[in-house]
Amino acid sequence: AESGLTMLFIGAAVLLTTVLIVLLVGYYLMEIPYDDLVGIASGATGNPRGPSHLRLHLRFYFFHIAGFSIMCLVMAGNAAWQPAFIQRAFGWNIAQVGAVLGLVHMVGGVTGMLGSGFLADFLQARGYRDAHMRLYLFAMPIMALAATAAFSSGNLLLTLVGLTILSIAAP
Repeated sequence: AESGLTMLFIGAAVLLTTVLIVLLVGYYLMEIPYDDLVGIASGATGNPRGPSHLRLHLRFYFFHIAGFSIMCLVMAGNAAWQPAFIQRAFGWNIAQVGAVLGLVHMVGGVTGMLGSGFLADFLQARGYRDAHMRLYLFAMPIMALAATAAFSSGNLLLTLVGLTILSIAAP
């Protein structure tokens, strides 16, 4: 019981520290002139600063942050569940699971980070100012299908292919 309480306090401290850092970074970003922050890449003009900008675009920021937060929570749960799932569904030991998932996530993570960056740059060069948002808009249904295939197929190869796709597409 004592270790559970200790973990609770550690988790709360990490959460509060994270919230403080996010708020400080957000405050700092609001002080930077808008043209300097994103204007170079997007050609935007104007200088929306501080709370008035947030109030004007509150609905966008709320749903944007909520959507990405939920996606990150789902992907964290997915990553935590993968080893246990493979052990239970396919009878692998932890060494086998660790070696295969380590390779899947090393290759998938690097491929996804580099590939999404190149794709976003390509789309922005073609005039899509919202290229980064479009990537996730199209990636989410692919991730849902890959997760469904990975966790419900009962086939090891399909499971590993689905987890690889998740690793490439996930943030």
